[in-house]
Amino acid sequence: ATNASTGSLAIVNSSSYTNITKDKQTIYVRVVNKVSHCINPHIKFDIIIHPLPSIPNIIPNLKICDVATSSDPDPRNRIVQNIVLGSRDSDALNGKDPNEYKVSYYKTEQDAIANTNLLSKTNYSNTAAITNFPANLNSDDPATSKVFVVVSSKITGCRSIVSTLHLLLYPEPNLPQKINDYISCDNTSDDKNDDSNGINGDISLKTKIPEILANYANSTHNNYKVSFHKSLNDAQTESNSIDNNSYQNISNHQEIFVRVLNKQTRCVNYKLSFKIIINPLPSFTVK
Repeated sequence: ATNASTGSLAIVNSSSYTNITKDKQTIYVRVVNKVSHCINPHIKFDIIIHPLPSIPNIIPNLKICDVATSSDPDPRNRIVQNIVLGSRDSDALNGKDPNEYKVSYYKTEQDAIANTNLLSKTNYSNTAAITNFPANLNSDDPATSKVFVVVSSKITGCRSIVSTLHLLLYPEPNLPQKINDYISCDNTSDDKNDDSNGINGDISLKTKIPEILANYANSTHNNYKVSFHKSLNDAQTESNSIDNNSYQNISNHQEIFVRVLNKQTRCVNYKLSFKIIINPLPSFTVK
């Protein structure tokens, strides 16, 4: 205030001034009428420097399972639709109040810096151009892609530095298009001890597992959980799994639905099914 009154120590680099007080500094203004030489030294304003929001250098990878959609029916090509990027908001905020801060996602670092071309947080799809694919597409190894992330203050508008979110895009388990039906001869193992009703009580569905996992080396079969179900809905929801050691079919030519879970990626395939066919015993007459 004294300097403004006396006209001393004027700031000469007004277009590129560096504040000398952290966070908030008051600037005093001296206005001189060049004609009357009257002076007004009573104007002032504050320079307020808001801190940039922080953002973790490492945001946990987002793991996604590829699934078939109407626009992309191939669940193993690792081009994934409906990715929910917003599921990593809390990791990017790292304890910040979501009412005061927001998270934005971008395809390129340039977009993130310029705050242009924001990505959908609920319906993002990676593209082949920005995706790195594994050498062996028949494996269950993931493709990788990345998006760029910025945290900004809803109050000040200040934006963090740019961080990176890596996407791991896993295919659904690689199963055969079709497997053979389970075929057996009628016997008396069912609860009615009837060898002519097309019902058996000693059906071992686990004998189908090597055929179901035929696209994988035997040494890796323990990486998969195979379950059997009476309906497609049960297979989809992992409900009411059938005892695969000893099952009694409910009708001849009953369809059995298979669910395969990759224990490592947590991706699922439930598109495979087969029928239980119980062949009748030969009939004959003793003369």
